[in-house]
Amino acid sequence: MVAGNAIERAHKNISEIANLMLGESHFPYVLLLEGTNFLTETVKITRPDGREVVLEYNSGSLNRLDRLTAANYGLPINTNLCKNKFVQHKDKIIMLQAASIYTQGTGERWEAHRMF
Repeated sequence: MVAGNAIERAHKNISEIANLMLGESHFPYVLLLEGTNFLTETVKITRPDGREVVLEYNSGSLNRLDRLTAANYGLPINTNLCKNKFVQHKDKIIMLQAASIYTQGTGERWEAHRMF
């Protein structure tokens, strides 16, 4: 799936599950990201022709992680955020349902045992 389509789908899914979980004190939505669109550190890869390419984690033309952190209110990634947060603003209390977003950092695939 193209990165933009996957990100849009993730936001839609998060919103729908959040609606269903409004009466709960937790929001167990977890995103496990992999691939070079979700780097948190710079990596060097070797192309099939032998050339080495450096992928900068903070390259705006490559990294899409910032598009997904909107789903967790900019809270830390690789952190369990399943317990809802409550924020007071003037005379109102607002409940935040933040998705827990995990990334490998270097773009590699997740091993099944690490996902659990």
